[in-house]
Amino acid sequence: MAEEKTQNCENIVSKEDLFDENGKFKAGHPKIGGKEKGSRSFTTKVRLALLKIADGENYTNEEAFIKSILKKGIIDGDSAIIRLIWNYLDGMPLQKNELTGKDGEPLTIKWQQNEGDNNTIQTEEMGEPITSDE
Repeated sequence: MAEEKTQNCENIVSKEDLFDENGKFKAGHPKIGGKEKGSRSFTTKVRLALLKIADGENYTNEEAFIKSILKKGIIDGDSAIIRLIWNYLDGMPLQKNELTGKDGEPLTIKWQQNEGDNNTIQTEEMGEPITSDE
């Protein structure tokens, strides 16, 4: 089915119709795909809906949404919601990664330095393992 759509699209507009000799879009080229001008993303629509005042209440939909999440976590004891709240409050713990050479030995770095006709290979041994939190 995806092939049919591609073939149909190729039949409608050719590359010569879209691009000039420099490979840039020609002025007034037909728009293919993308979002329409003035359209809003789903996230934007949800944010705007959350900012509205809840029907017949003196609080926003956002406040009602937060209350329902907290109720599920605190009163209902939903472990997934508790984990979600915890992760958003403190963030996920950082994972420590250590970079070492073979069998945990210090990492050895080799590079070649070219200076005219003199090619030398230098080796440097790192004394301590390199960790991601440094």
